[in-house]
Amino acid sequence: MVVRKEGNELVPGIYWGPFAMLDEMDRMFKERTIDLNKMWWPGLTAFDHRVPAIDLKETENGYVLQADLPGMSKEDITLEIGEGALEITAKKESGEDVEEEGYIRKERGTMYYHRRLVLPEDIDPDAIKAKMTDGVLEIDLPKIRKEEPQKKKVDVE
Repeated sequence: MVVRKEGNELVPGIYWGPFAMLDEMDRMFKERTIDLNKMWWPGLTAFDHRVPAIDLKETENGYVLQADLPGMSKEDITLEIGEGALEITAKKESGEDVEEEGYIRKERGTMYYHRRLVLPEDIDPDAIKAKMTDGVLEIDLPKIRKEEPQKKKVDVE
């Protein structure tokens, strides 16, 4: 990154070289803010989804997974279990595109979350339960109950 002086300010400049693109990508990730109007690859945001933050805790009888899904209700959520994985999908779309006076940009109308998690092998898929409270999805993933081997007395002849 090249820095040049404009008046009393130092302004980052752009240089062209073999590593210019890597420096620009590094800058974008460090700033963590992206102006969608100036996005280089607009296709990346057109079908983009948010990845919910999760906490996963192991208990004596299973696992408890909590996923942040702000703005979602239980009707917006789909949970699918199969192929050794749990998929969380939440989608909320705004009803109509109404052009209202004064709006320059509206981005809060549609939300889409998706996350796929590989499950431990000791999960009982038939006993999984989920509930949604205040934007937090809590999934109870009970372990398969292993029966204790029964002892059998053998008579000696």
